[in-house]
Amino acid sequence: MRKKSLVTLLVLVLVVCLALPAYGAGMTPEKAGEMAVKAAGGATPVNDASKDVKISQEKAIEIVKELFEVPEDFKPEIYLNTGWQPGNRRVWTINFYKPSFSIYAVIDADSGEVISFNQGEEWSTPYGRRKIFLAKYTREEARVLAENFIKKIAPDKFSKVKFVEENYYPGLKFGGLFEPASYFFRFAKTSENIQPVDFYFGEEGINVTVNAANGKLVGYNLNWSEDKPIDEKTISKQQVEEIYIKYLGPELVYVRGFDEEKGKPYDAAKLMYVPARLVYMGPPLTIRAKDGALINYAGDEVKGIEPLTEVDFSGAKTITPTKLETPLTKEQAQKLAEEEIKKFGLENMILQSFNNVPYAMEPQDLYFFNFNSTEGTVNANVTVNAATGRVQNFGFWKNPGPYYPEAQLKEASAPKAISWEDAKNVALEYIKKYLPDKAGQVRSMDYPQEVNSKFRAPYQSYYFNFTRTVNGIPYVGNNINISIDQKGEVISLNYAWDDIIFPAPEKNILSREKAAGIMLDKISITLAYIMPKMYYEPDAPQQSQKPEKILVYALKRLPDAAYIEPSTGEVLNYAFKQPGTIKSASPDVNIKGETGRREAELLMNQGIFEPSMKIDLESVPNMKDAVKFFASCLGLGPKMYPEYGLKMDEKEKADPYKKYIDAALDQRLITDIEAKNLDRPLDRQELAKFAIRFLGFDAIAAKGEIFKLDLNDIGDVGKGFEGYVSSALALGLLEKIDGKFLPKEKVKFGEMVKTLFRAAQILEAGGQMPD
Repeated sequence: MRKKSLVTLLVLVLVVCLALPAYGAGMTPEKAGEMAVKAAGGATPVNDASKDVKISQEKAIEIVKELFEVPEDFKPEIYLNTGWQPGNRRVWTINFYKPSFSIYAVIDADSGEVISFNQGEEWSTPYGRRKIFLAKYTREEARVLAENFIKKIAPDKFSKVKFVEENYYPGLKFGGLFEPASYFFRFAKTSENIQPVDFYFGEEGINVTVNAANGKLVGYNLNWSEDKPIDEKTISKQQVEEIYIKYLGPELVYVRGFDEEKGKPYDAAKLMYVPARLVYMGPPLTIRAKDGALINYAGDEVKGIEPLTEVDFSGAKTITPTKLETPLTKEQAQKLAEEEIKKFGLENMILQSFNNVPYAMEPQDLYFFNFNSTEGTVNANVTVNAATGRVQNFGFWKNPGPYYPEAQLKEASAPKAISWEDAKNVALEYIKKYLPDKAGQVRSMDYPQEVNSKFRAPYQSYYFNFTRTVNGIPYVGNNINISIDQKGEVISLNYAWDDIIFPAPEKNILSREKAAGIMLDKISITLAYIMPKMYYEPDAPQQSQKPEKILVYALKRLPDAAYIEPSTGEVLNYAFKQPGTIKSASPDVNIKGETGRREAELLMNQGIFEPSMKIDLESVPNMKDAVKFFASCLGLGPKMYPEYGLKMDEKEKADPYKKYIDAALDQRLITDIEAKNLDRPLDRQELAKFAIRFLGFDAIAAKGEIFKLDLNDIGDVGKGFEGYVSSALALGLLEKIDGKFLPKEKVKFGEMVKTLFRAAQILEAGGQMPD
């Protein structure tokens, strides 16, 4: 009876009094609907156009409710879309929405086939606290659920798809177990060898997302067309390779990677060959298979592309930023930001916000300012590097005003749009006038565009991207971006200009010709197709004239193949490591031992463990390991990044446990005094304390004098641990062994995992004891 009373008391405290620290960001409703409507060509409210569809809107809603759980009180918004790609379908787009929760579905209006389904997640409980998401299904079990769902919803297509094994690991989660966990599965279409080159909409097939906690399907997308590319002759492989190497790649550039260990970008740029030519504005370029013409993903032939050439390294030198003896203060940085704004003739600008720690950067290095005009028609953002005393990023945007009335969109009254060349000249002259120190260090890497002056005026603008060059080599990370409206007026400008080290090219750098040979050998060019209709707005006149698919030649899609190292010729990914398709983080590889194995597998797939940890469930963790584990489960929040917050010395930066200890202090998992003695092994009474604090019961468990322990070794329980031990036993988190608790007995890693999992189950059940 006493045990039951204690459980009731603890549950009451949990539900009514205590709240866990909330680090995870609030869940914003799914925006898949908005993106899908754009892809479809816009949504139209239900009207006379829907009279001839075979599936009524009522039937479409019924189909969704039969397959998915939709709360009865959800009132759907439904629209009819035409020209949905691929397949040129007519579809119903249905949105069930409530604050913090949404369901979005797309149903073929003629066949009733489910095209897409996405469900958001609520991040809070009815009590307003964070909701725990504890995985119960492993990735392999969830895959079976995904496959069964495809068999149910699209049985005719399941035999035509193949599961794509790819690198899967969610990484440490900002919110720990309080962040939704799901598994994403990709099933590629196998009925034809030629796949789309389109990266925006992905290859044809079926994508499924399964909730790891309850096994429910929360995402489904069918990207499918029965049409095949037009049967046409193609140019030879040799011709294709010659065209590609001449115009499309590889290209030598400077890039700046991200240091995952330090949680921030590298301090120096690296020289790399990118396999595909950099194009910033407009759809990417590819080669039309029938004649070798350069076309973009919208199917338009592109003229005026300059051939790529070898870079002349003569005179190249290492660029190192000069730092001030004393970094700028906030006031000095703001004055510099205001001077930059005035330089562009922007008046009546008022500071709206200031921040110097927006992400993993040392706070004294960067100051971020946001300004708005008093009229609300102009916005400007300025980033000042306090260490170098220079503006690093700047941008402004002017509100061009409302759309022209429909009558003004007629050809007779619409303003005449200036040409692309004239607009480009306007952009160049503007840069020369306002950024003279940068004008000579940029070059355009885009191709001509067209503006339809009768289409959504005046928002149709020319966009130009002028890439920064260092030693005559483009730097991917920096540019000047400027937009010119059809009347020739500048409506926005943005530039980024990093103060980092740019090493001079070494003498042993491979020529572009040799890099091209490596690219063709290790990556290769393959036949693919594009779906041009997916790139047009619904009322664009070109849409109806475009074929469904066009055969093209493009680089073979090798996962993570981002760069060719210019000295060694190695193909690398964005982290400058070896690329390739890697199987999901396998517990068999990363976990050793059987104690708590299933729980460890679930937590690993949920992003609590890093695969590189090589977990040994039979080993004895120390207190630091326990801190890392429990803090990760609660969610590191801002402490996820090692350099977020106050500046740390080099010794602190080198401590891999520091961010977890800092987070644990904020989470009240440990005290300041306890944080100074974490090198000892974890024992059972310390594990009890961690588990009870994880639950949020510390306020009552710390009052050890109110607890009575029925143990044969009660004298061995440390002073101050009585309440934690009693609570852990009452909640079933730990058990007696022959009437003893063995408080100072060392704990296996697997036992720690199982204890945490039981505690998480209690939180998941809203404070109730798990079955």
